[in-house]
Parts: sequence; C-alpha cells; structure tokens
Amino acid sequence: MTDQDKQQPIRVQIKDVERLVGVHRQTIWRWYSTGSFPKPHHIGRNRFWILAEVKHWLEEQINAA
Repeated sequence: MTDQDKQQPIRVQIKDVERLVGVHRQTIWRWYSTGSFPKPHHIGRNRFWILAEVKHWLEEQINAA
C-alpha cells in the first residue's frame, strides 16, 4: 500500500461545493437529482462530497464547453 492509498479523501460540505462550482445549493441538488452531478456520501446524518469527484466533474464541464 502506497502513501497515497493511505490518505483519506478530502470531504467537503454543500457550502464548499457551492463556492467551488459557483452556483446555489438548489442548483446543485437539481443537477444531482437529474444524475448530472456527483452524489453526496453519508456518514450517519452527515452529508458530504469528495473534493476530487467534484473537481473531476467541474473539469468535465469545462472541457465540454
């Protein structure tokens, strides 16, 4: 197992996703509900996104434009 494998993914909350993507949370939820945005993960009642997944999605959107 490499050091990279041992690293935990960076988790971000909806407010961080809003800032990163530049849209309101309602837009993020609408995109998620249509299957065009990464799904959130859950630990108990806490909901979060993996930063790398959101960044990958954002890069795909930029490249598609």
